[in-house]
Amino acid sequence: MDIKDIKILVKLVNDSKLTGLEFSDGKYSLVLKKEVEVKNYHHADVVTMTSPREDASEITEKIEEIEIKGTQVKAPLVGTYYIASGPDIEPFVKVGQTVSEGQVICIVEAMKVMNEIKSPVSGTVKKIYVTNEQLVEFEQLLMVIE
Repeated sequence: MDIKDIKILVKLVNDSKLTGLEFSDGKYSLVLKKEVEVKNYHHADVVTMTSPREDASEITEKIEEIEIKGTQVKAPLVGTYYIASGPDIEPFVKVGQTVSEGQVICIVEAMKVMNEIKSPVSGTVKKIYVTNEQLVEFEQLLMVIE
């Protein structure tokens, strides 16, 4: 996440009815809160509130559209994500590294079976969305290759 992404999030929250937003990409966490003016009202007045979930899903979709450009590599199964084949071994890939189609880019362990995840395309690793030894869900975004 860079300053451009943060500015986009701030603008989306500012332009919406949301009073706050929490966002985490695995490496960084961001909490945005907006002060809301509350006017005095009598007990007979009716106060209505909108569900922030509707606005939050709209914002999440916009963030994904802005942030994800390139080929998405998603987890093919539930398991533990590993960036290298061992603790003292260099990672398969790093952000900014060029990869070839078919090259092993990570491992997802499920039930003691190490499943090599291979790059679907040749390109440059733009962003890695998970951390080493993180539990990943089926179809969870692991990285983007551009």
